Amino acid sequence: MKLSANLNFLFTEGGKPISERIYMAHGAGFNAVEIPFPSSELEDVLQAKESTGIQIGLINISLGDSKFGNGSVPNNQENFKKELKDTIEFAKKVRCTNM
Repeated sequence: MKLSANLNFLFTEGGKPISERIYMAHGAGFNAVEIPFPSSELEDVLQAKESTGIQIGLINISLGDSKFGNGSVPNNQENFKKELKDTIEFAKKVRCTNM
């Protein structure tokens, strides 16, 4: 069994960015994390992953403008497709195979 830190809920003190939470999870002994799509800090997340060697086990697709994600909004398929494409591209960069 692999244990990963879900950074949606852990290490959130002070509104820290996802990249900083990766360092915190690594410092707490985790070797894998689950993250929301880090649209505004892609390079920082990639750097944190490479610096710590932590595995990104799962990436959640961006919610876009919807509380539950654009996949749940009727007639919003194009936005969902774009967010899915962006998440897939980032997942490839960090070698994450789960969304």
